[in-house]
Parts: sequence; C-alpha cells; structure tokens
Amino acid sequence: MHPPGVPRCVQARTLRKNQRVVHDLMKKMHCPTCGHTFDPEKTPSMPFCSLRCRQVDLGRWLEETHAIPTDSEAAAEADAAEQEEQ
Repeated sequence: MHPPGVPRCVQARTLRKNQRVVHDLMKKMHCPTCGHTFDPEKTPSMPFCSLRCRQVDLGRWLEETHAIPTDSEAAAEADAAEQEEQ
C-alpha cells in the first residue's frame, strides 16, 4: 500500500534512495584498534583497517594487555577445589 496522494514513481525513487543509504552505511566499518571508518571491501586485513592495526591488536593479545574477562575469585576457588580433590 502506498500513502494517498503520493505518486508511485516518487515512492519507488524514495525507496531506492533509502536502500542505497542503508547499503552505504552497512558498507562502512570502524577499526577496533584505531576507530577509523573504512570500507571492508577494500582492506585485506578485515576486521581491521590496515595491516598495522592488525599487528597492533595481535601485539596487545600477546602482551596480555587484551584478555578475555573471567571472574578471578571463582577461578581461584575452582582451582583450589581441584587441588583438594587430588
């Protein structure tokens, strides 16, 4: 259904324009390392904007600056319980 008084050709043009805008927005990504906006189709280093950002991220993981969060108290209690059982 279309709103009364609006020609179908205008509606079709508006729909195509809106689809193009949404597609353009979806094409752009933000680099998790530097925050730079980039086109993912033009970088070989997905999800990063460049090889440098990819290597910076890897370095952070290797230096343990980045880590998967855990509940350290629960982990310590579980380790203690395992050691008691042995």
